[in-house]
Amino acid sequence: MKKTLVALAALAATASFAQSSVTIPGAVATALNSNSTRTGAGVTTDSLGFFNNPTGTTSVIFTGTEDLGGGMKGLFLYELDPNANMNNAVALSGEVFVGLSGGFGTVKLGTPNMPTLSVSAGRNPFGTKTGGGYSGVQGSALVRMPASLRYDSPSFNGFGVALAWAPEVPTASVAAANPDNAALTNTLVAGAAQTDISLSYSNGPLSAAVSNYNRSDVAVGSAAIPAGATGLRQTNYNISYAFGAARVFFGGYSQDDLGVAAATSSGSNGNNLGLRYDMANMTFLANYAIRRNNNSSNGTQFGDQRIWGLGFDYNFSKRTAAVVRINNQTNDNGTAVVGTAEVRNAMVGLIHKF
Repeated sequence: MKKTLVALAALAATASFAQSSVTIPGAVATALNSNSTRTGAGVTTDSLGFFNNPTGTTSVIFTGTEDLGGGMKGLFLYELDPNANMNNAVALSGEVFVGLSGGFGTVKLGTPNMPTLSVSAGRNPFGTKTGGGYSGVQGSALVRMPASLRYDSPSFNGFGVALAWAPEVPTASVAAANPDNAALTNTLVAGAAQTDISLSYSNGPLSAAVSNYNRSDVAVGSAAIPAGATGLRQTNYNISYAFGAARVFFGGYSQDDLGVAAATSSGSNGNNLGLRYDMANMTFLANYAIRRNNNSSNGTQFGDQRIWGLGFDYNFSKRTAAVVRINNQTNDNGTAVVGTAEVRNAMVGLIHKF
């Protein structure tokens, strides 16, 4: 009897996995970083230490799909992002969603990556990692919207559309969302409504995309910004073209930061030019980017930022590589705007993908 039950259990398990699959990809990336920072006042600070995620995100990802029939699939993804250099660090969650896909496209609910993330990361050969100026020189880093919905269309002759939306959650309704226990730690977080949409095109050696993100407590184009209101509007675009083993990147963005009054609102815009070249088991990377900061009330500029980055990867295999990164960032008027006039980094590290 016992053997029969075991056999039935094994058969049931086999049947359940016949229509679904779960994989656990991920990566570990760390590097020794030599950093030199100079303030606007001329004070220089040097440091040497290990840096997490210089070329990829240290992560463990659980992802899976289930065949629902008729061309439809159920899917999920749960990402954990620990720090490779802190063995007691809590593994923070990255992308998390549950969804459906089929001939209509793909719908994701939870905390999926934003369309703007793909567009801004595609602007340069370093993506979101060291050397490209993703967080700062390329504007505010937009990654994920908690409690959101994302839709990706099927590809139409190389064209695709992605849309993400998170509804407004007024502060007064946060506790009301959990009437049985308003103190639950997984309650909704108060915040303004957010929308993010992108249009992409990929065909042969050419790839291009544009995205627009909006978060505001007032209507777009409103002349008056109520006291206490905050918001952000950002447009990104990129275009890249492959010439044999080389790919050239060009991109840019425009951003409006909405403050508590029209007089304090500001913005910025920028561009970058990059190159990736693959030769045998080696990859060479280069990028230059500039951010122009503007005061929207009088049109003056202040605190422009520039960054250049160089990279070299030696690929032992498709999964393991030794990496070198060198980058330099300068900030005009560092004392008044960002406090730091120049940052120089040199990194040597390893990345393994599994």
